[in-house]
Amino acid sequence: MIYEEHNRPGEAILPMAQDAALPFYGDVGLTDDPEDAGRFQAVFKAAILGSNFGHPQAAWETIQGLAPQMLSRDRSMVLLKWIHDAYTYHPANPNMYWASILLRYANAPGGWPDVGQTIEEQRQFDEFAAFFLREWDRDGFNARLEAEQSKPPTDWDRQVHMRYGLVPLDDDGKDSLPFLYRIYQGAALRRAIRDFNFPARPGFPHAKMRAAAQLAADEAWMPPGVPLGRITDVV
Repeated sequence: MIYEEHNRPGEAILPMAQDAALPFYGDVGLTDDPEDAGRFQAVFKAAILGSNFGHPQAAWETIQGLAPQMLSRDRSMVLLKWIHDAYTYHPANPNMYWASILLRYANAPGGWPDVGQTIEEQRQFDEFAAFFLREWDRDGFNARLEAEQSKPPTDWDRQVHMRYGLVPLDDDGKDSLPFLYRIYQGAALRRAIRDFNFPARPGFPHAKMRAAAQLAADEAWMPPGVPLGRITDVV
């Protein structure tokens, strides 16, 4: 479930509108089709221009009117749904916190907390965590992102950087594509859940893995009274 009061779909538009982001459209779960990618990017750019290089919320409001005009009904629906679901900050989509939990427990010296899981159940926890981390490939994605950002910007990207005060590879919070990493993280989690094929694993210990994950989720801010769902509840 996505909590609309915390969702910020417009945050995805600015990074995706940049030419440097085009090679990553498949990675973030939008499209692997070059023609669709070109059409979608044209809509992203039109939304930035239509909002007069304004606030992300203004870009989101603008793109909701532009997409049906610039794309077929089917492609427009695909794009708008993707934008809506792409904001993976966990208060908006609490179950997206699974990505941080899996990373934490996979790298913690003590591993997962004890919630009564058997050795075999723990093996299955670890198997999925490792599967997700391979799909996520943080270091590989970051290296590709940095290589793309190190290239001379196009005229469009230079204009975006200037209007929004962005600096590629900046370490002080003004990097031009920081949110692309967060979108990729969410897309990698969704891919891992799909490709791990949980329906073919009816004995997977979902309840115990969720119980262990909830211990970590309790340390993070969540919408009041919202527990972490099972991994298969990720939107």
